[in-house]
Amino acid sequence: MCATNQCDCSADPIGLRVPLATAPAGTEGGEILESVTKNVASFGFGHPAHIPKTARIGSITEAGHSTYTSKLLTIAAKLTSHPKIRAILRTSQPVHALAIIAVGIVYSCLTTEGSTTPKPYSSVTTFLYVTSLALRVGSQYWMTFVSGLSLYFTLQRHAFGDVQVVLFPRYFTSNAILSAICLFSYTKLHSHIPWTTDNWIQVTALSTSFLLESLARLYLAPKVVELIKKKTAIEKTQPGVGTEVGRHEPGALAACPHYMALHRQFRLKHMGMAIVNITTIASTILQLIHLSQSICFTP
Repeated sequence: MCATNQCDCSADPIGLRVPLATAPAGTEGGEILESVTKNVASFGFGHPAHIPKTARIGSITEAGHSTYTSKLLTIAAKLTSHPKIRAILRTSQPVHALAIIAVGIVYSCLTTEGSTTPKPYSSVTTFLYVTSLALRVGSQYWMTFVSGLSLYFTLQRHAFGDVQVVLFPRYFTSNAILSAICLFSYTKLHSHIPWTTDNWIQVTALSTSFLLESLARLYLAPKVVELIKKKTAIEKTQPGVGTEVGRHEPGALAACPHYMALHRQFRLKHMGMAIVNITTIASTILQLIHLSQSICFTP
């Protein structure tokens, strides 16, 4: 049985001078065994030793939080501990419900009743549209061309993975919210005129961005995060694997069918997220072109 505990292959615990099963405490093998056990537990294969199994709501008050916050957390804990609610949360139904809500938001924006009566643009709505678009441009540029490339070619692969585990869900969540604000404000700003082909192109691009980012956050990002954690837990059982910078060298794990299957799944889902990101960047460029053509600078 190899380090993954899933198959028999040549990727047995290589580099351990003392077998893991017989390594006594205090020896090199014993320290490696303890380290491997902690790593595997911390990535979802057991209860992490540093996290208490019982919720300590009272410690929040001791840390200086207000009583009101503690009461809210207590109520939330009671609600989530209800058997029916826990049964629902353990399934994928909440994710599907959020996806349906996202589709409903797009439908409501596309079916807004227009009026042929001219009316002045709302300054608040215009501010929301411009601000959300600017934030989308900054977020996409920084995440794609600055942060991602810089960290990938600077940090060790495991450290880079730890960063991506945090950034991936937040990136798609924030961009989906910004796309929804852009879509809502754009349709409101143009609800008093008959839509031309250009208007429909902008609305279609915004709707596509919002739906893709929402679906990526709900379905792709959790799977990618889970696969990163599983791969990291397995790689830490092999000395030197994961410490490389700017490349992927699995070492002896390249002969492990289970690990390579996880790696293929990760690359496939990560490619899906990259396609979503490229598509939404193209949508943002369309919005910028449309906005630049609408701006009129008077002398």
